[in-house]
Amino acid sequence: MILDNDEAKINSNFRVGHHRYYLLMNRNLALLLSGQFVSQIGDKFYMLALAIWVLDTTNSPAMMGGVLFCSFFPTFLMGFIAGAVVDKYNRKIIIVAADFIRGLVIAVVTCLYYFNLLNIHAIFISQSC
Repeated sequence: MILDNDEAKINSNFRVGHHRYYLLMNRNLALLLSGQFVSQIGDKFYMLALAIWVLDTTNSPAMMGGVLFCSFFPTFLMGFIAGAVVDKYNRKIIIVAADFIRGLVIAVVTCLYYFNLLNIHAIFISQSC
């Protein structure tokens, strides 16, 4: 197969194994992606634990479905306006603020559980944030 000059230049820049990890060579991007990955896994386990707690406490699959709905609906709703907000303000501040608020909500739910004050209404409110 004969390549013209432009195709040969493009193909020489993308050697096997060279372009796969190019983005992860940027240390800041690699740290951001790995941190977000760990955070997302933790959020999913937290959501699953709350859903199981609601099912064990209320014995109602409908309540468990309501909690799961409350956890997904704000993301769906805010997804429409999040792009405009992120473009207008500093992304780093938005990421830190969102993670801080999420951490506070999880800390409040943990304290309520520890002091045996956790109820279904607190779960619905925390999942809606």
